Amino acid sequence: MACIPGIESEFADRLSVELGLDVSATKPDSPDTAPAIGAYRIAERIRELGSY
Repeated sequence: MACIPGIESEFADRLSVELGLDVSATKPDSPDTAPAIGAYRIAERIRELGSY
């Protein structure tokens, strides 16, 4: 979804209205690979903590 032009500002605007707060949104530089990078980081952290 982050690849859709304008989605970042539209999301922030709508959420700001719903919450009654000033919300800002960001998106990753490479939204197509961000989920894999995030999963890798989570797996690394689990391994470091030895909680698997």
